[in-house]
Amino acid sequence: MVYEIGLFVPHYLMKYFVIFLIGIAILPLLVQSVHSLELDTSSYSLKQQIKEGWDIESLFCHNDQVLILKITDESPACVNPETAVKLVDRGWGIMPATITPIEVNSKNIIEANNQFALDFYSKVSSDDEKNIFFSPTSISIAFAIAYEGARGNTADEINQAFGFPKNDEERRNAYFAMIEQLNEKDAKYKLRIANALWLAEGFEPFQEYVNTAKTYYDSEVSTVNFLTDGIDIINDWVKTKTEEKIKQLFPPGSGDSSTRMAITNAIYFKGTWVEQFDEEQTKMDDFRVNQQTVVKVPMMELKTTFLNYTRNDQLEILELPYEGDKLSMLILLPTSVDGIKSLEESLTTDNLNQWAGKLRKAKTKVFMPKFTLETEYGLIPVLKELGIHDAFGNADFSGISESHLFIEKAIHKAFVDVNEEGTEAAAATGIIMAESAPVPFRADHPFIFIIQDKETGNILFIGKIVDPTA
Repeated sequence: MVYEIGLFVPHYLMKYFVIFLIGIAILPLLVQSVHSLELDTSSYSLKQQIKEGWDIESLFCHNDQVLILKITDESPACVNPETAVKLVDRGWGIMPATITPIEVNSKNIIEANNQFALDFYSKVSSDDEKNIFFSPTSISIAFAIAYEGARGNTADEINQAFGFPKNDEERRNAYFAMIEQLNEKDAKYKLRIANALWLAEGFEPFQEYVNTAKTYYDSEVSTVNFLTDGIDIINDWVKTKTEEKIKQLFPPGSGDSSTRMAITNAIYFKGTWVEQFDEEQTKMDDFRVNQQTVVKVPMMELKTTFLNYTRNDQLEILELPYEGDKLSMLILLPTSVDGIKSLEESLTTDNLNQWAGKLRKAKTKVFMPKFTLETEYGLIPVLKELGIHDAFGNADFSGISESHLFIEKAIHKAFVDVNEEGTEAAAATGIIMAESAPVPFRADHPFIFIIQDKETGNILFIGKIVDPTA
């Protein structure tokens, strides 16, 4: 018998031996191909990956999001890169790898905020002779924090009024990014947003809710005694955050034994005009309230300069930019003295965008009144007009705690000072949540009772009590 290449392989088995050698040679390639196929799971969500037991090292995210691990339990989450960096900075989580921040898209909540601004404005503008000033951003952020704990119809109604993205991840990341962006530290203007949760002594909301408020809304969390100095502490916080422009958000006695939590937002802005008015040119001049009424006001005058301007048959629009070239004031001036009502009726987000899109540099000479306003709004009546009802009574805030919470008070205060140098503005929103009293149920007169199968509703026994002593 002949043996080849020094191996004891019979000739008739040689072809199987060759196949065996080829198999060994290509096995690594086959394994690599199979591994590649296993990783080609673009349709797999993070939840699916976790459910199938993937190792942390194998988890991945979609849509340019990155993986972050929560420090407390190393549970994974997919977030936008910029959000991930901030979460790490705050000590919330760790990233398996270094990432580069990118801009987070806040377009949806900005559009929703602008729509709410015009909706709210339409409800508070019924008095033609009353000045209006408020911060829709402040109100929206405060109610977004409340919305995080709303469920069922309560959540639906709040969403209907404010237009919050229903996807938790999208909404939270967007607010996170917007708050971080507005709180820019090196800007040539001063703009600060602050949030806080105030918890009654002994009240313990779900930790997940508190973590959401702290992580995504940068909320401070404090415990106060609402029966003693709790309201004073909250008012002092608002006073500090608004540079003393909002001195008392909540009136004394706003808290009582049923108060469980308060949510506050404060926003402060101070900006200088790129082109400042000359204080020496400010003179008392006429301001026509309507065709019949004229009042004297300190009228500022800006020397001839080039500013963004446009006009049509209904109105003129002027843009006054603040230093830093990121923020500006738009002034919408009806062409007719009595044209404000008509302008308000045509004030929509689409029209506003269309008008602003037609702004062009024009040689202008500006005359504008110098003014200071302080305003206050009880939010509950207005928000009821916008479709929110359950939140103020038969509420479902079961995402906050097991207590039966409802919004007892909602207040917004604002301040603005427009002068030759620029603008200073502040606003604060406060929401007080109380625990509803138990519904009284006293079976002290004849009643029917039923013993049933809870799951099917099948009645097993039925009876009536007319006299329990009989």
